[in-house]
Amino acid sequence: METMETQQPSEDEAAVAPAAGPAGLLARSLSADPDLNPETTSMLNLLSAWCIGLLIAVEGTLSVPSLLGYVESLGGDKHAYGLCAGCFAMARLLCMGFYGFWVDRRPYKEVFAVSLGASVFASLLYAAAPSLGLWALLASRAALGATAAQGVATQAFIARNTSLADRTHYMGIFVLVSNTLTLAGPALNLFIVWLPRFTLRLGPVSLVFDNFTWVGYFLMLLQLLALLFVLRAFQEPPRRPPARPLPLTPVGECLTLWGLLPYMRLFVDPWLHKTGAWFVFILNFRNAFTLSAINFAVPVITSRDYGWTQLNNSYVFVALSLESIISTAILQRASKRFSDRNLMSTWALISHTGLLAYASLSSFGVSSLPVATFISSLVWYDFGSSMPPTQSLYSKLIGKGNAGLYFSVLQSNGSLANAISGQLVGLAYGSLGAPALWGLLQVIWLASWIMLFFMWKRLHPAYIREMHVKLNREQDPPSVSLQGPEATAI
Repeated sequence: METMETQQPSEDEAAVAPAAGPAGLLARSLSADPDLNPETTSMLNLLSAWCIGLLIAVEGTLSVPSLLGYVESLGGDKHAYGLCAGCFAMARLLCMGFYGFWVDRRPYKEVFAVSLGASVFASLLYAAAPSLGLWALLASRAALGATAAQGVATQAFIARNTSLADRTHYMGIFVLVSNTLTLAGPALNLFIVWLPRFTLRLGPVSLVFDNFTWVGYFLMLLQLLALLFVLRAFQEPPRRPPARPLPLTPVGECLTLWGLLPYMRLFVDPWLHKTGAWFVFILNFRNAFTLSAINFAVPVITSRDYGWTQLNNSYVFVALSLESIISTAILQRASKRFSDRNLMSTWALISHTGLLAYASLSSFGVSSLPVATFISSLVWYDFGSSMPPTQSLYSKLIGKGNAGLYFSVLQSNGSLANAISGQLVGLAYGSLGAPALWGLLQVIWLASWIMLFFMWKRLHPAYIREMHVKLNREQDPPSVSLQGPEATAI
């Protein structure tokens, strides 16, 4: 592979100067296209769009450390824990198509506000599980997953309302803020374990307040605050009607359930294959599967090896959050000088070596490690999060138009990975054995490196730019004159 090349000032502005002649004229026109290279919106709008994503980050470090204990307190086992872990992602997957349609056709503010409002009720259901039963916990996790599909709208908003030069930068800021806010989860857990425990009876309904249910009540409060912020701060930006995506064959329409199951577009959408964007799905699946598997495996490992509980697990996530903040800050700053491809690959190498270190030292999850070694290997792995450049690369590969649709396909892919990993964690530590999980992770990573080797040149910014020049010329030849500056469009 090539060495990491620098770019001045960024990969999208000056990685390769547009060539002279017709191709250069069209390339300059593409850079001026407000759909392909829009102006960057206000930070208040970006923060509003990020609200649910930021809350998901808090929810992860707030509920995951106590989820296993919550399930067991309601009479569930590790298989039920795996189901709770996976139903969030599965519900998110099933709602992706709806959100893709919604955000491409309706105001962003409507999508954000309604999603936040629904998540408030989901958190209340989470807190009411001791009174209603284990099914309420499963239902609340599914409902939270369904509202988390709003991430499609967030990614579509960023893709449509940030310039090419700023996109990786702002995606990096989002991840940085998310990682910073994950510190709120452990901090709240530290506070929650000291809160009073009591039962409030309201007629036939009993509301239990303990270290598990307080999680739901705090999430509900944060969601209400986020909803008020969106209603007050977000200003709907002007936008054009979305261009229609390339038509699918009748078989493709059937496989995608006429748009309700966008994930299947990965296999039948010609645009994803023409642009090479399909490869990002391999990286996205690998990253999402690994992250989710480790997040849900940590409480099981610490309970088995160290006898840790909710509060102790929170400290682990604090360590992961702190290093993620440092990693993302470095990544965000480097995005102005290095290409998405090279940043993504470098950080992925860091991540995989940390993952391999834990698997080797623990005999693929069987042996207990000293606490310092265990946490160090997790920090090493988590430092290599490559989400910002991966998502930025995807947005540049798919080009302009239908961002809601194509990000719903990508996020469906991640949700599928999360759902599978949650089930595998339950199976691995419930019956199959830990090596089933850690061995599969190594196979997935090895396969992704092999694919990256063959795709390396196609991910260079110059190649992507030239590809879109050709694709735009093929699809819309009359839209730009190729005869010279004096010529007019037909």
